[in-house]
Amino acid sequence: MTYLNFDVSALEKAGAIWTAREIAQQPATLRRTQALLESGAKEIAAFLAPLLARRDLRVILTGAGSSAFIGETLAHALSRELNRLVEAIRVR
Repeated sequence: MTYLNFDVSALEKAGAIWTAREIAQQPATLRRTQALLESGAKEIAAFLAPLLARRDLRVILTGAGSSAFIGETLAHALSRELNRLVEAIRVR
């Protein structure tokens, strides 16, 4: 068996098996997440509407590893788009 074109035994020896599995499953996970967001778009919008109406809203994006990187990458653009304070906080 392989992940990312690397043999499982080589990944295990390098201590990289869990990272390789995580990376390999990302495309399918992202497609499922997109489908969930699309199917629940009306409900999500209804939930967010009263929050986004607040001028004092503070959005906090948290994560570690790749989640933190995504939050840090998106914070400025979200802040500009929402015209609200958006902060990325890296969890250690």
